[in-house]
Amino acid sequence: MSEAGARGARTEPSVARRLLRRAAHSFAHRLYARIAKAGDRVYFHDVSLEIAPSVFHPRFTLTSKVLAGYLETIELRGSQLLDMGCGSGILGCVAARQGADVTAVDINPVAVECTLRNARANRLQDRIRVLHSDLFGGLPAETRYDHIVWNPPFYAKEPTDDASRAWNAGSRFEVIDRFARQAAGRLRPEGNLIIILSTDTDVDAIVGGIASYGFTPRLAVSRKRFFETLKIYEFTIRTGR
Repeated sequence: MSEAGARGARTEPSVARRLLRRAAHSFAHRLYARIAKAGDRVYFHDVSLEIAPSVFHPRFTLTSKVLAGYLETIELRGSQLLDMGCGSGILGCVAARQGADVTAVDINPVAVECTLRNARANRLQDRIRVLHSDLFGGLPAETRYDHIVWNPPFYAKEPTDDASRAWNAGSRFEVIDRFARQAAGRLRPEGNLIIILSTDTDVDAIVGGIASYGFTPRLAVSRKRFFETLKIYEFTIRTGR
């Protein structure tokens, strides 16, 4: 085979995978949008969840499931944990069941009410405090956390409404940049960020952007699922910063 042919043979599967991945996500987004208008109820990771309209639905992506599973492997008892962008409250509920004291925040007021209802339905209301907040904006300035957990919006698109804020981070990942700029000041000295990303986005750009604010990243989990790989990173404050 010629050198040009070899290059073509190597690149064609990558193009095909990208096209399949886009088609799969397009289908998932359309299905999500349809159900988001009506709401839903699911049982997920041993947690009963009501999914209100406009709230991120954990059934139609694998990020919530993989990140919830990872939280179940961590010793969280007695820790202070912030569930950033809590959505339905799935991650906060799993962490609270593991013994964490959880603060859950979301910019979408419907998600705040949804998380409150789900915390009560699972008898976790004593371990989960829920606040309406744009990232850290609604939190007391003095509060620090052992873990900040985030299943972020990671598509480089502009959000147009509350539902799309769960998916789209701005054309240059502005939401993630705002988060990273403030996050170090919200962690205890040995604390960390726990963030899940998909190879359906520019993982290197996002990880590098967060690291530029004084964090050291560590890849904790890499799971290949269908047409994408899900990666969980732990970010700790760089020593000597």
